[in-house]
Formats: sequence, structure tokens, C-alpha cells
Amino acid sequence: MANVDVYNHNKRVGRLQKQNIAHHYGYELTAKHALSLTMPIRVETYSFDGLHPFFQMNMPEGGYVKQLKKQLLSNMGVMI
Repeated sequence: MANVDVYNHNKRVGRLQKQNIAHHYGYELTAKHALSLTMPIRVETYSFDGLHPFFQMNMPEGGYVKQLKKQLLSNMGVMI
């Protein structure tokens, strides 16, 4: 399982988790700002078979995405 903390307005508002092909996003109980209109703040976790379009459209491209993947794998203890 991979976890990524999500920030909005410099405050942690939730956590994105990946289990196999499923992605789950849950807001912190103290979150005051929603990430998007399609993902309003709620107690229930958002679950998708793939990555939610909000996160897909905000993924970096090119060298930035390679660096992000490298950093995430390193944080998970995977040697590159």
C-alpha cells in the first residue's frame, strides 16, 4: 500500500492511498477546504478503481513525474 499526504492552503487535508489498482482518498476531520467541487468534504472515503480525475489532471509531466515517482518509491523503502 502507498500513502500520500494531501495539502491545501499549506495544511494537510487528507491522505491518498493505493491498494492494488484501487485508490482511496479520505479527508482529515479538521479539513476546512475541499480539493475540488467534485470531491466535497465528507466523512466517507472516496474510492476509485483508478486515480480520481482530480489527481490525474494535476499530475506533473516529463522529468517532474519521474522525480516524484522516485521520491515516492524512496519514501516507501523501495531501492531504485
